[in-house]
Amino acid sequence: MIYVGGRKRKNKTRSYVAFNLWLDIGSTNHQRNTSNEDMNDYMTPARKALLAYGKAWTYPILGNEDVPVMQQLFKEAQELASNVAVNPDDPPIFEQWLKTFREARRNSDEWEDALFAVSDYFGLSTEK
Repeated sequence: MIYVGGRKRKNKTRSYVAFNLWLDIGSTNHQRNTSNEDMNDYMTPARKALLAYGKAWTYPILGNEDVPVMQQLFKEAQELASNVAVNPDDPPIFEQWLKTFREARRNSDEWEDALFAVSDYFGLSTEK
């Protein structure tokens, strides 16, 4: 399923074909480079920090050995978000999420709501 504007779209094939056609027409170079290194060049610091929170939140915990890894991911995300300013190109909600992660008590309802919203925004899933 493809989610657009919070609604499920039934005909994903047409959207996929239209999107690829748009990319092919709109680009002069038909080889699209989508490596993670290139994507990080275009990400703002606020987006990187929020994505780090989303990845930490959705890290799969399959056993006791995964808990310290998840805690380290949260620590790294907290360090990234500690002094980040929101860029004018970022959505306004980013500022609210970063403020929540800096000020709210960890594992509070507000903190978890922000984590769910961030993981939804970046298309990360807590279900496998």
